[in-house]
Amino acid sequence: GEAKKATSIPIIGSINCISNEDWIHFTRKMEEAGADALELNIFLNPADFSNKEFEKAYFRIIEKVLATVKIPVAIKVGKYFTRMGLSLKALSETGISAMVLFNRFYTPDIDIEKMALTAANLFSTREEQHETLRWIAIMSERVNCGLAASTGIHNGEDVIKMLLAGARAIQVASTLYKNGPVQINKILTKINAWMTDKGFDSLEQFRGKVSGGYGDDPSAFERMQFMKHFSEIR
Repeated sequence: GEAKKATSIPIIGSINCISNEDWIHFTRKMEEAGADALELNIFLNPADFSNKEFEKAYFRIIEKVLATVKIPVAIKVGKYFTRMGLSLKALSETGISAMVLFNRFYTPDIDIEKMALTAANLFSTREEQHETLRWIAIMSERVNCGLAASTGIHNGEDVIKMLLAGARAIQVASTLYKNGPVQINKILTKINAWMTDKGFDSLEQFRGKVSGGYGDDPSAFERMQFMKHFSEIR
C-alpha cells in the first residue's frame, strides 16, 4: 500500500507461499492493498513430488489464485521441469498474463572447518543469464503469455540481449544491491544509445529479432551438444 501511494508507476506484488490457503489469503491481501498485478514466486522442492505431481501443483496454485483475484497474474518458475518446453506451453494456457524465467533459488555451500551449511553466491553473476536467454528465445513465440527475463541480468547489454530474444519485461536485482538505483539510469542510457546507433525508434522494432522463431539460425538455441557448435568454427 505504501509503495502504491509513493509512486506513479505500476506496482507488482511478489509473494511466496506454501499452502493453497496461504496463496489465496495473501493474493487477496495484495489486491486489496492496491497492487496492479501479482507475481507468484513459486518454489516447490522437486524431491518431494513425482514429475506429474510436481507440475500439477503449479496448476492447482494458478487455478486457485485466478479464481480469487481480478488483477493480472504472473508466475515465476524454476528450472526443475522434466519437459521444460511443454510445461511452459501448458502453463501459458492457464490464463496467466506472464511467466518469469527463471527463479534463482538459495545456493548452499559447506564450511569444512565449521562443518556447517552456509550460503554461496548471494548475488547472481552475468554467467547465470544464459539458460534464461536460451529459453526466452525458444519459447517467446510459442507460449500464450508474455515472458519476463530474470537472473544474471546486470547491465544494459544484458537487457538488450533479452529483448532481442523476445522478453516482454526484464527483472534486475543483484546489480541494484551492488550498484544502487543509479544502475537503472545506466541501463536505460545504454539501451537508448544502442537503439539510436541501430536506427530503432521502439522496442517492438527489435524485440524477438534473434529469437528461436526469427533468428538467422533458430535451431542454434535448441542445440544441446556443444560439439556441433565447435565443429563449425573455422
